[in-house]
Amino acid sequence: MTLEIIKNCLYVLNALLVVVIAIAPAAFCRNAPRRDKVLALCIGLFAGLLFTLVTEAAQNPQINLKTYIILGVGFCFCLGSIAFFWKAWDTESPPDDRTILLGFVRREVSNRLQAMGVLSKYIPGRVNPKVESQDDRNSSSGLSSGLFKGIVSKVKVFFGGQEQDVLPGMAIADIFNQDTAKELLILGAPGGGKTTALLTLAMQLCEEAEQNIGKPIPIVLELSSWQPPEEIPHWIALQLKAKYQLSEATCQEYLKGGRFVLLLDGLDELKNDKDACIEAINQFRTKRGHEFQQVVVCSRLIDYEEATKKLQIARAYCLLELNDAEIKTYLTDPNPPALVSPLWAKLKADPNGFLQLARQPLLLDLIRKTYTDGLLPFPVITPNSDPEQYQKDCQERLLADYVEHQLKENHDSRGYDPRKTKHYLEWLAQRLMLKNTTEFLLENMQPHWLESKWEIWYHIVTGLILGLILGMIMGIILGMLLGMMVGLIVGLIVGLILGSIVGLGYSLMIEMAIHLILWLTFQLSKIKSENTRKFLEWLRVNLMVGLIIMQGDIEPYEVLNLNVSVINTKKFRQQLIISLIVGIMGGLIGGLRGLIGGLIGGLIGGLFGGLQGSLRLRENPNEGIWKSGQNVLILTVLSYPLVIALFTLPDLAANRPINLPFALLSSVGMSLFFGIYLGGGVAFIQHFVLRYFLIRAGHIPRDYVGFLKYAEERGLILQNGGSFRFYHDLLREHLAGNT
Repeated sequence: MTLEIIKNCLYVLNALLVVVIAIAPAAFCRNAPRRDKVLALCIGLFAGLLFTLVTEAAQNPQINLKTYIILGVGFCFCLGSIAFFWKAWDTESPPDDRTILLGFVRREVSNRLQAMGVLSKYIPGRVNPKVESQDDRNSSSGLSSGLFKGIVSKVKVFFGGQEQDVLPGMAIADIFNQDTAKELLILGAPGGGKTTALLTLAMQLCEEAEQNIGKPIPIVLELSSWQPPEEIPHWIALQLKAKYQLSEATCQEYLKGGRFVLLLDGLDELKNDKDACIEAINQFRTKRGHEFQQVVVCSRLIDYEEATKKLQIARAYCLLELNDAEIKTYLTDPNPPALVSPLWAKLKADPNGFLQLARQPLLLDLIRKTYTDGLLPFPVITPNSDPEQYQKDCQERLLADYVEHQLKENHDSRGYDPRKTKHYLEWLAQRLMLKNTTEFLLENMQPHWLESKWEIWYHIVTGLILGLILGMIMGIILGMLLGMMVGLIVGLIVGLILGSIVGLGYSLMIEMAIHLILWLTFQLSKIKSENTRKFLEWLRVNLMVGLIIMQGDIEPYEVLNLNVSVINTKKFRQQLIISLIVGIMGGLIGGLRGLIGGLIGGLIGGLFGGLQGSLRLRENPNEGIWKSGQNVLILTVLSYPLVIALFTLPDLAANRPINLPFALLSSVGMSLFFGIYLGGGVAFIQHFVLRYFLIRAGHIPRDYVGFLKYAEERGLILQNGGSFRFYHDLLREHLAGNT
């Protein structure tokens, strides 16, 4: 074998190794076992090391035993790796976005309905709502005048302002599907079963969508997170990206194609913004491309009647109060009559208070669970008492007694003191009320949840930790030049200084901006010159905007799908174009090394960008943060072979000798940098530093997930996959008001 043939074989082997490195992510196909994924990472890592060795051998090819061993091992490794990836490739076509999204929605709705428990069968608007006879209609609806005047049955439907008959056994989905407009307004009192009716409809629509691919997907969203003047399509896109990681382009495509049924809950949660939201929904449905959008909106009746604007929805589904017979049936059904009789007697003796509360299914269930001894606490009523205020007082007393009963009942407290438990729940309820949301994810906790003193310490500690990590990475790279020990010491000192500057500088900037805003606010009242006032007002507004921008949120890097068939090619192409521009600029400044460095750096950025964007649903608490930590390791390993190429290709192209130990060790540092600072490591560190200071401030316990699960066992919290919410919005509002 001649020297020329050996040289050509080494070039071919290098090409094969590049192919192996490039297709390594293919092993992460949808159904691949964990063993195959780990093996693929090892193959990619070994291929990068072998690539460096072969490159060095190609510089000075020799006909000796070492060269034959390199060629033999290299070709066997490449052929074996390609065969492994060929088998590991997912031959089945992956499910489309519609199938995946529909599965996520169905699972979410099913979990929420299951968490609501047995009470749902008593809630009006269930799958087969009961239509009462005239003899059973012993109580009026108590609705105000207008569209809903004179309703006396448990479920009534209106179409175009006219009452519509509800046939026995008719489900809410049947009412929704009665006309081509496919629109519905669900109304009722607090605790009357509106959300359960909405979820029941969602489940039936999921079943229809599974059986018929032409049917739209029901999407359940909380209107409480909407803020004026945000447009509804943009708001929907943001919500679906947060819940399912659905891209905005796909969302807009589905909306314009009428492939969603929008189930919008909690219009009443918007308080002063109800009219603006109603107007935004009406405008959204009249825009070109959205005229036939199917919409269901859920709201408390009294809040909707108080709104000055009305939804352009012709059909209304109204849930009415339970009557005396239904209340008594519910009280006697699950318990021996001897235990319930005193409770029923007490309810009848308080017709303006607890009996009115009992007409709503949720509150009736709370009464039964709370007052197991059959005794009710009656607030004192004076002749001049306001009946409406008295009913509110009864409701607050019921919710307070329910929380106390659930925490004091004989059970495994897991070491949680009732007083501290209530404090933790009150603090969480207040945070959700301030954020105007009903759903809580641990990933969504942010630094501004801390008081100013603790927030300053949070930024200082976070800056120091990230600075030290950066210093350690610099130390690894400098180690080959200055000696490992000296390099690490220098790197850690530099990192400590940088971290201190970042942490302290951030805190000082925040403090200075706050003081300057307060000073400007004080001075504006004394300035007489109109131009000066305008300038100072402009300065104050910009400072406030800048202050808000500086409050950097924690953003988990959790979406990483290494299935090649679903890589985001658009992001990949965009990043490659950017890398080409950066590479050319680097070539003009730094020559050949700058050109190659820019291109490979862009390739790494394109890989990271392209691996994002797949649909997924959080199934476990704090999954986003743990996924970010996992992605740090994955991206570090994936980038290592490319970084090795970054250190070796410029020398290879310039026909210079390669410093293999320096390349291997420096690549470790660079790969760690990519993994930590681009792959979610920053969010991972920020989250647990924030958790530490929240614990120090006394707002949360150490094992927060364990605490939330304990609160779920006590009937105070409901869990749906990775998210939590209070048993009912009334309970959240009650606890937030006690903080």
